[in-house]
Amino acid sequence: MRDLMERKVEASLLNGYYGALLTETQSEMLRLYCDEDLSLTEIAQQYHVSRQSVYDTLNRAMQFLSQTESKLHLLQAAERRQKRLRKLETMILALPGDGQTGEAREKILAALEKLLGEEDQNGI
Repeated sequence: MRDLMERKVEASLLNGYYGALLTETQSEMLRLYCDEDLSLTEIAQQYHVSRQSVYDTLNRAMQFLSQTESKLHLLQAAERRQKRLRKLETMILALPGDGQTGEAREKILAALEKLLGEEDQNGI
């Protein structure tokens, strides 16, 4: 069984991709729980509900996000892209870094870093 931290990280990433499909409360509770590391009790106090209510809300939200990912595979595709971009970066870094080749290498690396940054902003 995966540990709690891994589940929180995955839920946070999925919330980044599919959070707009959740209710505002579900998405915000999930953000507080995963990203802000608030306890169920702390979230319950903020929303003036029971700890059990927060637990149920988070559980439903995580199940929905997992089911959505199993159908759409957006996170999985982004992780594959990220892996390919990192492999490409390694290959480019292995190229000689002198003269025209070096200038081209630097331009390619700059473009690749921009792509990697865009991927990071999209939840990965």
